[in-house]
Amino acid sequence: MGEIIYVLVPGYGCFLTRELRWYLNEVRNFILEFRPQYVILSGGKSQKSAGDISEARVMFNYLTKDGPLCSGTKFVLEEKALTTLENISNAQLFIKQLATVDAKRVRLVVFCEASRQRKVHILTWLIMTKLGPLEMRPVAWERSQTLKQLVSTVLELAAFFFPPLRWGFHQLRLRRAERI
Repeated sequence: MGEIIYVLVPGYGCFLTRELRWYLNEVRNFILEFRPQYVILSGGKSQKSAGDISEARVMFNYLTKDGPLCSGTKFVLEEKALTTLENISNAQLFIKQLATVDAKRVRLVVFCEASRQRKVHILTWLIMTKLGPLEMRPVAWERSQTLKQLVSTVLELAAFFFPPLRWGFHQLRLRRAERI
């Protein structure tokens, strides 16, 4: 039997910017070429100004605007995550529910914005250690400053090891979502 491909696509906002379209076009190209079994689009309602739409729904609408990408690929919308740690932790819960096969057959492909690659890679590795090979697919559009991402990585790693911080980050993101 062959490998089972899971693709994790964290969201980057509830508005379809030029950069987000470019990112999603890379995801679309991957789906068309490799035909993964599952694509997990992860991202909550991070911007009040976008109304009642999640990052996951924005990505799904864009990726399927011309109809299904390919038969056999199932989309899972994870619409609660507001942080990178939540994107990965919540996706892991879906994978646990969906993965009824030997972990050695699983290939996890994770897309992310390039300046966040280290953080996403470390957190994914920590959270999903029992899965098969991990493949990172960074897409560069330089949305974030390196120093800011370094600080964010340290803080989200601390939240991984100290769960009350996870709740605190979520609350901060909720307050930020109200402002933007």
